Amino acid sequence: MLEDSDIEDLHCDELDSSSSSTHSSSDTETEPVVQPAKRSKAAGKQKKGQSSPFDFSSSYIPVSRNVPQNSQQPGPTNLGDVDNESDVLDIFQLFWTDATWQKFTDMTNLRAEQTLQANANDYYAKLWSPLTVDETKAFFAVRLSMEYAVIRPRYESYWYRNKRGILFQTPGYRKYFTRDRFLGIWRFLHYVDEQSRDKDDKLYKVRPLIDELISGFKSHYVLEKDLSLDEGVIPTKNRLGFKQYLKDKPVKWGIKSYMLCESKSGYVYNLEVYTGKSTNDTDTSYVNDPEIGATGNVVYRLVHGLENQGFTVYMDRFYTSPTLFKFLSDSGIDACGTCMTNRKHFPVQIIRKQKELRRGESVYVACENLSAVTWMDRRPIYFMSTCHDPSEETVVKRREKSGESKEYRVQLLLLATTEIWAGATAMIRWQDYIEAVVTIVGQGNLL
Repeated sequence: MLEDSDIEDLHCDELDSSSSSTHSSSDTETEPVVQPAKRSKAAGKQKKGQSSPFDFSSSYIPVSRNVPQNSQQPGPTNLGDVDNESDVLDIFQLFWTDATWQKFTDMTNLRAEQTLQANANDYYAKLWSPLTVDETKAFFAVRLSMEYAVIRPRYESYWYRNKRGILFQTPGYRKYFTRDRFLGIWRFLHYVDEQSRDKDDKLYKVRPLIDELISGFKSHYVLEKDLSLDEGVIPTKNRLGFKQYLKDKPVKWGIKSYMLCESKSGYVYNLEVYTGKSTNDTDTSYVNDPEIGATGNVVYRLVHGLENQGFTVYMDRFYTSPTLFKFLSDSGIDACGTCMTNRKHFPVQIIRKQKELRRGESVYVACENLSAVTWMDRRPIYFMSTCHDPSEETVVKRREKSGESKEYRVQLLLLATTEIWAGATAMIRWQDYIEAVVTIVGQGNLL
């Protein structure tokens, strides 16, 4: 999740905690100085005559939380028959259950019946025979092999009997499906009843499947207290109204999704697929607080249900704002991350230009447990946190232009942001899921 462009924006890629040691600002020669500054054009937007709800000063006041004791150890849970001897298929089936396969089968058969009733002359509907669960599993395996192993320009071409010789044929596909059977399943494949769904949701065809997978993610894992939040891209160039182009990501085109992960393992605990501007105004279960904005609501929807349990969410500057952090803190969730100075209510007194601080110098302010820090690296970097004392410092090594390493003092919250948030790069490999689905064919009678 943490890309090279994110590291460049963060400008802390060389922070080295191996030689760090914790200090308090009272041990240093000088206290961090908070200097008044003129409001810059990049300062937080605020209506004329409107007072800020944040009274920033040099005093940090931590919040004491009564976190209930959790008897469960962090890590996998409710695993059933899965143990150390289990393979990737066994783990996959915790989330993609037999009920999932059955529902795919039933809804595909239903869609074929509905099509035949609407159009008695439909070619594939006339040829249709009831689909079985084994066929559904085999179909998924064949489709995945077409995407990741054997690439042909058209689906029909996998059944061509090329006169130029066996080397140009793919006879394996004919072993499991006839051409018309495969194309018929592909046409009618469904997970919902088209005639009973609210089609205002752009993901209505897969919404129940996504919800079931997320429910499995949550029920089979106990989180550690440090979480990371960022966006990822599901690669596709299909014709979709909500397809995104993200120039700074390794995958440029695709479906953007926001993901909440455990920082240490990268385990995906919750996600939300971006489909454009939300219109869920009438859905009472859909969190949409106007005070924290659209991006802030994405964050809160992902962490909803984790309130008052001692969790800390680390995020980048795309999400961070004083209003959101205050909102999360009041909900019993701590937050930490980089921040942009144009966020509403951002403390303008710590905004610095390139030459106003030397490398390694910093200034900070706080409003109760909400702290904001400016640390000078090659340029000013801005951080916010609701769970770190900005006066606590450590020593890190930074590389100079000459190639030598030099020690600089830095707030602990900066080090925590770079180390913990970056832990989400250990995302679960989607290739493991693909391997599992292909292996599932072996359970049926088609091999």
